[in-house]
Amino acid sequence: MSKGCIQGSTCGPVLWDIILDELLNTKLPAGCYIQAFADDVLLVVTAASAGELESAANLGLHHIVEWGRIVELAFGPTKTRLIAFTPKTASINIDGHRLCFVPEVKLLGVILDEK
Repeated sequence: MSKGCIQGSTCGPVLWDIILDELLNTKLPAGCYIQAFADDVLLVVTAASAGELESAANLGLHHIVEWGRIVELAFGPTKTRLIAFTPKTASINIDGHRLCFVPEVKLLGVILDEK
């Protein structure tokens, strides 16, 4: 038997909620907050300076990636989007891959842009 749930299965969302609940309760650095909807996870990071933002975001992403390893889930760096609402001076990485800032992201059908 292999792991996973059939797409559209009745128990799939409940099992995902059970797994994801652990991530939502993970202790993250100050200024890091996780939001989730279905299978999308959003990490919001706030900080007083670019250096603090870089440190908190990288540490927060590290915790998330480590949680994923424990539950045998991988996050795709190529599918990960990074947007800043202040100057983009931070170097943010996920699992050894540097993330590039994008001018806008689509979240639940709503487009968020830098402004």
